[in-house]
Amino acid sequence: MQKIKVFFVVAFVLASIAIPEKTFGLEQKEQEYVRYALKKGIKDEKKAKYLFRMQVNLLNKEKFDKVGIDLNEFAAAAGEQFPESEYFYVLRSDIVVAGNVISKTYLDDPNAHFKTIYEINVNEILYDPANYINSTDDKIYLLQKSSKDAWFSSELSDGYKIGAKYVFVCSRKPIIAAKDFIEKRLQGYENKTLPNDADEKMYFYPIYPATTPLDQGPVFFYDNGIKAPYKLYKKKVKYLDELNERRNFYKRSYDIEENSNKK
Repeated sequence: MQKIKVFFVVAFVLASIAIPEKTFGLEQKEQEYVRYALKKGIKDEKKAKYLFRMQVNLLNKEKFDKVGIDLNEFAAAAGEQFPESEYFYVLRSDIVVAGNVISKTYLDDPNAHFKTIYEINVNEILYDPANYINSTDDKIYLLQKSSKDAWFSSELSDGYKIGAKYVFVCSRKPIIAAKDFIEKRLQGYENKTLPNDADEKMYFYPIYPATTPLDQGPVFFYDNGIKAPYKLYKKKVKYLDELNERRNFYKRSYDIEENSNKK
């Protein structure tokens, strides 16, 4: 149990790492966002900046509140505590998909940062704000650090089953962060390697995996034991996508006066 929990905390932290963006006026946009966040009840500047990095649509803060998503709690959970809501992971993720496991490959290279690659055939796209996936039947590849899948629950002690269909909540951030650490030769990363094509956008890291195949019952998330029928989970994830509308994050104005005049 403890090992599993440690894995999720590490994945949670890595998925929250800020990836620098070359966006014109980004600093000014962040300052505007922080001022608006503090006005809307976000408790401090650190939380506001975290929400900015995660591209959370604060114009809909009241709607998040209504569905039980406390954005102060969401920001506080970043690397500081084990999160209680699986939907926090959706907001941190880059994609949420349902798909069948096609293959599983162990990498023999002792310097490989990720030891296991799963090939997944995407059947259904639940969440993809950056449009990584062109269509269903596309393939994605999940990278994992463990070669023994020790982080899985006892229910999946041998890893995902070939041919089975699961929900995958994934992020690119841990891969991008690892690439950055390797290039900078940070301690512990001096000799680490990534797959040769790790820059390809279809590589992801599962930050919150379901541990029950969809044909065996409700979607099961290990850390807090929440079970939800797939149709209900899918409905909630798609609503979060509509609510947050991350794809338009940088197009929005968070100017306090401008948004006050709209009401």
